[in-house]
Amino acid sequence: MTQKLLNNEDIHHLLPHASIAELKSIAELIRHRILEVVSKNGGHLSSTLGAVELIVGMHSVFDCSLHPFIYDVSHQAYAHKLLTGRYKAFESLRQIDGISGFIAPYESSLDYFIAGHSSTSLSLAVGAAKAKKLRNDPHKPIVMIGDGSMSAGLVYEALNELGDLKLPVIIILNDNEMSIAKPIGAISKILSKTIASPLYQSMKEKVKKIVDKMPNGTTFIAKRFEESFKLITPGLLFEEFGIDYIGPIDGNNIEEVVTTLKNVAYLNRPVLLHCQTIKGKGYQIAEGKYEKWHGVAPFDLNTGQAIAKSAIKSPTAVFSDTLLSMAQRNEKIVGVTAAMPSGTGLDKLMDIMPERFFDVAIAEQHAVTSMAAMAKEGFKPYIAIYSTFLQRAFDQIVHDTCIMNLPVVFCIDRAGIVGEDGETHQGLLDIAYLQSIPNITLIAPRDNSTLSLQLEYSQYVTSPLAIRYPRGQFMLEKCYMRLDSIIKDYDTKARQNIESNNCHVERSEISQSLDSNKHITESTKSTKETTQTDSKTTACHTEPLGEVSNTESKKDSNKDFSLLSKTQNDKNLESQPFGRVQGIGVQDNENLESCRIVLKNLHNAQNYNTHLKAHKAQMLYDSLVHTKDFIQHNTESSRKKILLIGYGNGVGRMLDVWLSLLTEHNIHASLLDIISLKPLDTDMLTMCLRDYTHIFVMSDSYKLNGVGACIMQFAFSELERGNLAQIPKIISFEIEDIFVKHGNTQKIEKQLNIDTESLVSKILESYF
Repeated sequence: MTQKLLNNEDIHHLLPHASIAELKSIAELIRHRILEVVSKNGGHLSSTLGAVELIVGMHSVFDCSLHPFIYDVSHQAYAHKLLTGRYKAFESLRQIDGISGFIAPYESSLDYFIAGHSSTSLSLAVGAAKAKKLRNDPHKPIVMIGDGSMSAGLVYEALNELGDLKLPVIIILNDNEMSIAKPIGAISKILSKTIASPLYQSMKEKVKKIVDKMPNGTTFIAKRFEESFKLITPGLLFEEFGIDYIGPIDGNNIEEVVTTLKNVAYLNRPVLLHCQTIKGKGYQIAEGKYEKWHGVAPFDLNTGQAIAKSAIKSPTAVFSDTLLSMAQRNEKIVGVTAAMPSGTGLDKLMDIMPERFFDVAIAEQHAVTSMAAMAKEGFKPYIAIYSTFLQRAFDQIVHDTCIMNLPVVFCIDRAGIVGEDGETHQGLLDIAYLQSIPNITLIAPRDNSTLSLQLEYSQYVTSPLAIRYPRGQFMLEKCYMRLDSIIKDYDTKARQNIESNNCHVERSEISQSLDSNKHITESTKSTKETTQTDSKTTACHTEPLGEVSNTESKKDSNKDFSLLSKTQNDKNLESQPFGRVQGIGVQDNENLESCRIVLKNLHNAQNYNTHLKAHKAQMLYDSLVHTKDFIQHNTESSRKKILLIGYGNGVGRMLDVWLSLLTEHNIHASLLDIISLKPLDTDMLTMCLRDYTHIFVMSDSYKLNGVGACIMQFAFSELERGNLAQIPKIISFEIEDIFVKHGNTQKIEKQLNIDTESLVSKILESYF
């Protein structure tokens, strides 16, 4: 049978005929395959390793083509995929066009229902059981749910109806962390085996029938007698819902799992089987460790160390450091998350100020409403939740926060395309639904330093505020490296050309500063540390560019930072058009000067803060001003004027596109970071709608009700008011109306035609 598995055959239907020894061999083979692939591709590891015996046991007792297998969240269901004909395809786990890291019906008819968000399984099982009852179908849904998912209210809504209707559903509670009901020594184990036996269940039914027929007085005594026995078992809660409880059993003992499942298979009412498992089972480095090995990047199997780790600080880490610093200075700040302290970056606040940190478990609705009350009481709550999970609390955002106009800050992590977790986890909807709510302000940072600035600013906002930021790293942080490289290339070209003409030239002022700034970094411990960099801190930009400190900005506020390769005797080069550099032509000089202006504006923290506080957009580069002389000699450029608009992480894409247009096609476009989507900077937008012929909008959100749609709506309103004679060509480069599947983020962007190369092609097509 193991050979059939290795041959990529669907063996789930063979497992009922397998011996316990064969089932153990299959479980070990599956565990080895999971480790082999996840160590290369990344994925959910500890929970899926712990659930192997449970899933093998389920398949050995029930046929999943007849009994729907419903996995809650389904990140623990890798073994199910391997047993149902996807052993070889598992190599492509979470890769673009490969198999999903979650249950996916489009992959296999044996994947009953899509999952990704927690606590949906019992409601699905109730619905499936109702349908089967109406069809007189004797097969029953089999649910696997983790103890963490049991913290969500949706579970208890389902349990309430399930117990009331007495529908035949088998619930396997995979308890791998919280030990919802701890075993009471040897007595508990004996009781669990007894409770699962057909004899006990038969006698229990007879006792119930007898009790029901008793007169009122004796019925009361009999029921109290029956309930006294429940107190020695750990399943009182479920029994009160009307659901039989069995367990706990050892969920990693395949013989015990199979035996117990066979005992409960014939029951025609709801039953919960409590199984205790070890997270990371079979991989010693991960065993018992909850958060670290829950979701992992590619790692070395021998050491457990991550194979590749970016030196660029993640937005989550910036949020974590900045919020802690703010909390140390502001005693009113509190933080809340829904079962993800490490994932959202609130773990530092949890460790250092536990009294001001709240983990409400998987209860996003409760998180929002409870923090609204804290805001009402004078505190400043920061709710850190992934974009995809914030969807679950929409009504609470509207009803409990925005109608009351309370100063709650929503810190929306994993906004935009998240990559390998796929359609259930992409953070693409928050812009669309949040901008429709009155009273809320929507802002988005473009890089690490502006995220820190926005968080600092948020302390003083007296109404609801949402700050969204991406997974991994800002695109602009990567783009700084490209900008640095382009500046160096121009400078090198100039020096080489001059040297070849036997002219001595010193390195340009900015080129020298680039080398000296190799260790300049951003810090998010305080506003001062955000705007005054320390050359000894850990680098956020791994290339020499770094962030220019606010101290330098003030000192050199009247100084020309033009990239000039100066000769010893020529002191007048700075007055030449475009800050011309000897040794390169007019076009190269123009491009070099443009890069210099953008770089300076991107790093001007003081200027950014001014725009942020006033909810004003920031023009990072105005081609209509800075390239005036050049445009006069370029008929195409004088006729067509391009503006690129970016929001949040879209600013990084905007800059990358701008650099390609500039260096590869000699096209000068203006750059606008709108900073605040709600409210919009209407004055700036009206001016831009008048001045530009082509406007291209970039953000990591859906096109429908996205940033571009918001700008277009404003443009039409201005036209109606008579403030515009006509509307320029406005094109949104946001995501089309589809659910985005899993894969590497860069490959997904390429597939969606929103990568830099594709966008440049679209602009050129529109431009010419």
